[in-house]
Amino acid sequence: MNFLTGRIAVNGGASFLLDGGPHLPLSTVPPEADGRPAVLGLRPEHVLIDPDQGIPLDVTVVEPTGSETQVVGRLAGQPFVGVFRERVAARPGDVLLLRLPAASTHLFDADEGRRLTWAR
Repeated sequence: MNFLTGRIAVNGGASFLLDGGPHLPLSTVPPEADGRPAVLGLRPEHVLIDPDQGIPLDVTVVEPTGSETQVVGRLAGQPFVGVFRERVAARPGDVLLLRLPAASTHLFDADEGRRLTWAR
């Protein structure tokens, strides 16, 4: 699972502000969560390629494994892995635009590690 550090933001809509990066939409947040440090978890197979509105991943490794392609890189400066069912036309040094579906994310308390939300 990918673990990204940041803060919960509830300004007009629930989002997760990545340390050093953009806001990611969230489907739910716990009460009184605005500004709370948290860790967002997302399984590599739930990541989607979105060339129109995606978040940039700086690609470091592309590993075709037959039926899947694993892409390793840095998203907002944090380590990140995506697993895709299709071939990915990217190479180390490229930027791949990704979408992290809100319904597939998990939020954890940054200090205690306990789960704050459940993915659907």
